[in-house]
Amino acid sequence: MQNIPSSLRKIADRCRYLSKRVVACGPQKVLQLLAARMKSSWQSLKLRPKAKRGLAHHSWHQIAAQHAIPSFDFFWQRQLQKSVSFNAAPTAGTLPANNAIALADRAVNHTFDLLGSGTCSFQDIPWHTDL
Repeated sequence: MQNIPSSLRKIADRCRYLSKRVVACGPQKVLQLLAARMKSSWQSLKLRPKAKRGLAHHSWHQIAAQHAIPSFDFFWQRQLQKSVSFNAAPTAGTLPANNAIALADRAVNHTFDLLGSGTCSFQDIPWHTDL
């Protein structure tokens, strides 16, 4: 076995791993994973380079012109003003340091406000329990 080149050994290890995944997940799940992987690879190989060269079917400029959007900042502000519940993630500079530290401390201590349930502290989150 020591005479086997490392590249072949890696391929054999990968085949063993994949065969175990097929048994563990089942054929239907494996086909779903394979389809997602192929789509991702296709996007990486075809769509992203095309978009970088400005040859994609839809660019920001095309979409903005079609919907009469003067700039991305205008678009973003309009999204923030919509009546739909939209919570932009706080960015550095918009959250006071005291609040950022308090939020970080609560996260480290496993204290959350889950979907309006009020502040709850957990050692382990009971995923299968209604709060």
